[in-house]
Amino acid sequence: AYLWHQPLFVFARHRSIDEPSKLLLSGLAVVALVLAYLSWRYVETPFRNRQRFKGKQVFLYGALCSAVFVAFGLVGQFTNGFDSRLSKDERELMAYSNFDYNSIYRRRLCFLDKDQSHSDFSNECRSSSMEQSTLIWGDSHAAALSVGLRKELSNVIQYTASDCPPIRDAVIVRRPHCKDINDYVMREIQRIKPRQIFLLANWTLYNKRQELTENMKMTIDYVHSVSPSTQVTIIGAVPQWYPSLPARMLKKRMAIENGQYVRSSVLNDLGEVDKALDAVSKENDVEFFSSINALCVNDKCQSAITYNGTLTLTAWDYGHLTEGGSVLLAKKLLGE
Repeated sequence: AYLWHQPLFVFARHRSIDEPSKLLLSGLAVVALVLAYLSWRYVETPFRNRQRFKGKQVFLYGALCSAVFVAFGLVGQFTNGFDSRLSKDERELMAYSNFDYNSIYRRRLCFLDKDQSHSDFSNECRSSSMEQSTLIWGDSHAAALSVGLRKELSNVIQYTASDCPPIRDAVIVRRPHCKDINDYVMREIQRIKPRQIFLLANWTLYNKRQELTENMKMTIDYVHSVSPSTQVTIIGAVPQWYPSLPARMLKKRMAIENGQYVRSSVLNDLGEVDKALDAVSKENDVEFFSSINALCVNDKCQSAITYNGTLTLTAWDYGHLTEGGSVLLAKKLLGE
């Protein structure tokens, strides 16, 4: 319908904190049809009348309109999206879209990308002393937590890989080296016999609920068989906000404030996965730690903290922890 639906739906999603309701989208579809009729009746039909507009006139008007839109777009590009319209608080939140996590997560060293295999783990991922070591194993969410663990503990070993859950025999099509990486980590567990292992991933992405719990049981059984004295802790999903924490705060016109809590619309889904993992933990005599219980109250989760004298968000996107957020969760995990 003359593509009117596109701007209507886009701006509705842009203005809504959560996904717009089906009722609203249906209403906008009707509005698109009305606008389409008006466009046909008062724009297309008159311009097709050769008595009113000649071909050269149509081309000239079209070129002028295009020039105006191009100029507007260029000005927006060179002014960084007209950022002068933003307040200081809004610019602080917008800055998280360029958050640099590479060094704190140790990307491509201890947090491997899609193209890397276990042989790419750097020596700095391993602790200088294997005695009483702590191993953090998982995907990008585990890499985020490793920052805080390294701040709070000595002898921390980090084996993390993008989109690769800490599950035995996990086959992730989009991550062809995942099984190879996990096989290596399991050999390392047998060799090192760490004092404790923390397992963390964005659990909602992997497998069906039943498959997740069955595969987790196999993983725990393996660890117990090769290193009986190792304490295993499954860490539940970290708080998540969609489309991202900074975007949600921008839409609600919130500034970053110490100890702040922001509503999460996906806590129920995360809580259901937590229940399944908690049940597996009890059945297999390992620990379960709920990040949600540690950081959330009702439907809101802690979104900001003062870290090293600076106000910072706990997550820089939908759920990956900042350094301050990682230290906060690590302290909760370790009972500090």
